[in-house]
Order: sequence, then structure tokens, then C-alpha cells
Amino acid sequence: MCAAASVDGIAPELITIGRGSIVAPRAMILTHDAALLIRTGKYVVRPVLIGDNVFVGYGAIVMAGVTIGDGAIVGAGAVVTRDVPAGMVVAGTPARVIGTVDDMVARHDPDELVEPPYPASYDPSPRQLRALRRAFLRRRGGGRGYPPSAAPID
Repeated sequence: MCAAASVDGIAPELITIGRGSIVAPRAMILTHDAALLIRTGKYVVRPVLIGDNVFVGYGAIVMAGVTIGDGAIVGAGAVVTRDVPAGMVVAGTPARVIGTVDDMVARHDPDELVEPPYPASYDPSPRQLRALRRAFLRRRGGGRGYPPSAAPID
């Protein structure tokens, strides 16, 4: 899990994250719901289970009580309020199934894919992120309308 991701501070021990899973920066995993706090004086507390080889995108929110199946992808900014079946891609607010991971992989041109300069299992340093950006810009011919030699790096 990325150091810039957040986990619930009330009951973090109720979060299980499987092997090979990635939780991107600014993602939030909640095990409590405070919506009833004013009326009842209590939280609703439920576990969250994230399976193996799951990707939770930038800024996504996983709500209390959700299970995300093995190999699923949660899109950036999604709000996951229901269980996600294994091998599915969800996106939106609230998150809805938009396809399968296999279909998503098949739609991408292999030339668009860039291998990161660090193992996928750990949080990259700013230097490694700059190296990834440089590799991406070289491959795309500079990006953002810049020729490769004039592409901004930072």
C-alpha cells in the first residue's frame, strides 16, 4: 500500500489487503460509517477485505463492509459502496462494474505500456517517479505537445 493512501483510524485492524495488491495515493479505506452518530451516538463498524492482486486507484474510497475480489481494479476517484466481483473493473460514484480486467488489458496497445523503474510492490521515491515520467515522455515523443528534448521533467 502506498504511504500516501489512508486507512481508517477507528478500526484499522478490520482491513485485510491481499498479496500483490496496490492501493494508490490518496485512496481511503474505511471500516466505519459515522452517518448514524448524531442519532445513535454510535458508529457502524464493518471489516473491509481486499483480495490478492487488486488495484485501488488514486483517490478511490472503499467504504466499510466492502469485499473486493481477487484481480479487480477500482478506478481513480471511485466510491466503492458494494462488493466488487473478482476480475472486474469498477469506476464512478457510486462505483459500478464497467467491464472485466481481461477486456481492459485487451483494449490497450502494448506500446502504450511502460515498465516502472521500481518493483510494483513498493512505494516509489520521487526520483523513481521522475525516472518513470522521463521514460514515458521518451516513449511518447515528449508528451503534452513538447518535443522530446524540451519536455519538462519536474
